[in-house]
Amino acid sequence: VDDRAKVEELWSPAMKLFFPGGPDDPKLRLIHVRAETAEYWDGPGTLLGSALSFVLSAVQDEPAQLADNGFIDLR
Repeated sequence: VDDRAKVEELWSPAMKLFFPGGPDDPKLRLIHVRAETAEYWDGPGTLLGSALSFVLSAVQDEPAQLADNGFIDLR
């Protein structure tokens, strides 16, 4: 999508790292996506959280659940 007004609306200085030409770069485009569903994973988050999950799994003699997984209906 070549919507320069939307590019200006969404632009932040941090984006210059990925788009060095700035918001006026003629090669910069937006992508319009229409999603119907999404799937997510939420794990322990940190190395310490993962290690703790493994230790608790070994101590409790139950398999570790490495991530919570689910689906979201976006319709």
